[in-house]
Amino acid sequence: MSIIAIIIISSVTTYLLYLLFFHYSFFIWSSISIPPKAFTSFIQSPVNGGNDGVELYVLYALMFLSIGLAVFLYVVISKINNDLVKRAILLSFSILLVFFFKDVGFVPPASMSIVSFPGIIFVLCILFVLFILLRLFKKESWESLFFIIVLFAVCFIPCEKFSLSDLNYIFAPALRIVNGFSLRASYCQYDYSLSLLAALWMKLHLWIYAFPVLEQFSFYALLIGIYFFSKRYFLYNRLAVFLVISLTIIKIYGNLGINTEYFQVSPFRLDLWLLVLFLAYWKGLHHWIVGAFLGFLIVFHHSFGAIYTLSYVQVLLLLCLIDIKDRRIPFKGRLKEYSSLYMKNVVLVIISFLIYKMFFAPEFPEAGEMFRKYNIGFLPISRRSFYWYVPGLLSALFLLLLKNRPRQDRGWSEGPLGFSTKYFQTSLFLIFLAIGNSLYFFGRSHENNILNVSGILMLVLFLFLDVLGFEINKDQKVRAKKFVLPVFSGLIILVISCSYAERAVERIKRQYKFLTSGNASRRLYYQSPVDLKIDEVKRVTHNSRKVIFISNVDFYYYYEGGYAPPENFYCFTQSWFYKEDLVNFWNTQLSKGYYLLIPADEFSHYLPNLVEMNHNNATLKLPDFVVIFNP
Repeated sequence: MSIIAIIIISSVTTYLLYLLFFHYSFFIWSSISIPPKAFTSFIQSPVNGGNDGVELYVLYALMFLSIGLAVFLYVVISKINNDLVKRAILLSFSILLVFFFKDVGFVPPASMSIVSFPGIIFVLCILFVLFILLRLFKKESWESLFFIIVLFAVCFIPCEKFSLSDLNYIFAPALRIVNGFSLRASYCQYDYSLSLLAALWMKLHLWIYAFPVLEQFSFYALLIGIYFFSKRYFLYNRLAVFLVISLTIIKIYGNLGINTEYFQVSPFRLDLWLLVLFLAYWKGLHHWIVGAFLGFLIVFHHSFGAIYTLSYVQVLLLLCLIDIKDRRIPFKGRLKEYSSLYMKNVVLVIISFLIYKMFFAPEFPEAGEMFRKYNIGFLPISRRSFYWYVPGLLSALFLLLLKNRPRQDRGWSEGPLGFSTKYFQTSLFLIFLAIGNSLYFFGRSHENNILNVSGILMLVLFLFLDVLGFEINKDQKVRAKKFVLPVFSGLIILVISCSYAERAVERIKRQYKFLTSGNASRRLYYQSPVDLKIDEVKRVTHNSRKVIFISNVDFYYYYEGGYAPPENFYCFTQSWFYKEDLVNFWNTQLSKGYYLLIPADEFSHYLPNLVEMNHNNATLKLPDFVVIFNP
């Protein structure tokens, strides 16, 4: 069956599931309703901002349903002997696609249309760079050197300040670790990996306000890593050039949050799939090093470690089923063969999970679970979300991989040619990793989060082009490598550069300002917060070590003052959902002799909660702080 037919079938299955999803969206998005007055004042707004119910799980299942339904329709249509009937079915499917494009539209996530002359110049410059790389840099070494140097400059020249409040979530647990708290009592919202990095940074006595340089390094490592990996992985390795240029525009210049602002969406957190995929490609899915790395992630990067491990199990089960079908081997025989190959990895994963549960699972997981329970920051997916194109892309890629799998099937496989086992298995694993990594978007369905997980999605897109080229080249009359793939890849870069040109121009201007404005500009990007008045804090608390800061940037007060944040919460303003729990905690700490300090400019934000506190406590209002203590 033709490539066009595969694309039509895959797109139609996505549209049918799209219609089904929104038909039942009322039930999907329903969730627990709690009286707003029960919540603290700083949680009420996010809680009432919308919810997505069980959307995360539904969208995750929908991805697999899309692939399965596409395979089913492909097999059914392939068995029809009448070509006229086939064409009629595909024609009717094509008509449905008109409605699909009408309903979803085609607006790249968080994009901006070109409205200025500098934006047009940016697009032309990108196309010129592409031309230079493809036509003048014939030697691979020159091309590699170009990316090593240019990407270093792009990633390490900052264009915005980092977010103090976002780093709070990483720094506060790290400070507890440095002060002797156990990992379990350190309360890491984003798992241990990021906070352990910050703790090591503090232990080495490095300047804490330069910590975002690690975030910049992670973007550089991601882009360089994908470039060198895809050069080896792709059948047509020049696709790596198009991929890295596209991804650089998206990650550095297109994303709403730039590469020094939000550490939580850095590749150190969202893109460790690349290391998993590289190890699987380098050593094979069966090698113990894959299981060991997954086990490491389960312990120290638990959420995504569990997701990637599930993806690993899924691809093994699929490969087992494919082998049973193709090689006509009984299920028990194939299961025994797979057990001998993969049992060591299964054991490593199980041991790692037990270690996590016994020694690393947080003692106080309530706040993190409450975020999921009440959908804090979780939004229903839009009818016009760009992500609706992804299930169709994955389904079409899956069909093309199955069609050209290494072992020829006596059923609906076509032709003697096929991919290598390494390429086939790695590509299937990539599909499952892409679905798993998308869980970050499924719950928090902000369109910009598509850009946050774009690393793996763009790799999937260019893998599809790579497989497409292989399929087209089976026809000796067509040379996809020479004409078709560069045209499609160039169009992708054109669309991306046009979509994010305006934002890119503004950020390039800021990077230029950083390079030309001297130390004043550098302080703009790497600086401590405004004067925290630590001397005044110590004076009003009589140098007591029992101090709790109630602020959106509470970590910096603890760090600059030499205090250790107490346990039971990771960031004070985001840890307490119920007023009753918050007031009880405050009064308990006050009875122990703690001072509660609130910056004066933040006091009004906490006033609704403060009025419900025990009136036996004293309140001292100073120019810079409000101090609450038990006299």
